[in-house]
Amino acid sequence: MKGLTITTKAPHLKKRRLRYGTLGGGRFFGVPWWGWLLGATGLGAVILLIAKRKEVGALLDRPAWAKHVFDEITAAIPGLSVKSRLIVLAHAAYESGWGQGNRAAREANNLFNVTAGSAWKGDTLLVPNADLSYNTAECQRLGRPVQLQKNGKMACRIDQVWRKYPSYREALVDYWDFLGPNQNKGRYVTARNALQAGDLTAFGNALYAAGYFTLPAAEYVKTMQGVFTSASKLLNVLA
Repeated sequence: MKGLTITTKAPHLKKRRLRYGTLGGGRFFGVPWWGWLLGATGLGAVILLIAKRKEVGALLDRPAWAKHVFDEITAAIPGLSVKSRLIVLAHAAYESGWGQGNRAAREANNLFNVTAGSAWKGDTLLVPNADLSYNTAECQRLGRPVQLQKNGKMACRIDQVWRKYPSYREALVDYWDFLGPNQNKGRYVTARNALQAGDLTAFGNALYAAGYFTLPAAEYVKTMQGVFTSASKLLNVLA
């Protein structure tokens, strides 16, 4: 039998042809027959929810993801220039591995690896051995083995608690506030000012100076510039 063509306005979903047929292998509205059968039970509802999330995630290829996040940046942080929005996108893509690089991004919609800290009152995600600590005293206190890293420094793996958001939109709103005067005693304000000015290099250097990352500043900025170029080409903006 011919399939049913459904068109959606969602930016990350493409036109799809869905087929239905016999119980042997048919699908109705993209869900196999056994999915509808299981959907009649509570367990089935959970399975269908997981299947749906995997299906949507599979459709979010890199260009679609970039377009979706760019649109969310426009909505969450109004008033930014196109270049500034691309810098935010590049920062998100770099820190999150284009939305798929770590559990914070996949499970908590945390695009920037923002940790919870004592002042955070929202939901959290605990990830064991998720981060490096170069504080050897902390490593000893936690009983974690210290090892030589590729950058020539000694560090240990530590658990990390990430901020967890309902969606990218909330993550971006908090990210902008995180860089502002209301959080972290305002130490990222210089970085936010550079971001607003569309200066990626100054933005990266200011993040480093404020303690956002531990990599050499030049290495971090160079990588983010490469991501910025890739994002520009994907969106055909400032390319």
